[in-house]
Amino acid sequence: MTEQQVELYRGTAIRFIENNAQDLVRIYLENRKNEEGLLGINLADIETTKNIEVAYIPLHILPEELLKSVNERKEVNNENIIYFLLITPFEEKIIELDIRTLNAIKPPPTLQPEVSLSSSSLTTLPEGKEDLENLDELNKLEEPKEE
Repeated sequence: MTEQQVELYRGTAIRFIENNAQDLVRIYLENRKNEEGLLGINLADIETTKNIEVAYIPLHILPEELLKSVNERKEVNNENIIYFLLITPFEEKIIELDIRTLNAIKPPPTLQPEVSLSSSSLTTLPEGKEDLENLDELNKLEEPKEE
């Protein structure tokens, strides 16, 4: 794993959240009525599937260490924060989004993904063309060879 690979996955996730913020918030709020949780954004298989999987994950099924981290963040934040769990081949990372800032989030004009989100607990979302081009860049990166 190189820092460039990690940053490419993180950037893809951030652009995805920015481009789909309204729909992701709607899915989160619909599911939160039933039980507290976070939205999982799974990029682990994006190179082969060309899709990003989104799932609402109830807090009670999270591993203890991850649950502790979310609870610590909730202690210092307010109810306007939505928590995402970014899953890549290299890491699992918690991302926070303040829903009060959604009006300020505008996707970059060059990104125009064709995405349809539903309120199901698991939704597979096609990536924007630019993000898939970034994955082509990722495929070109070679792991450092052990000597």
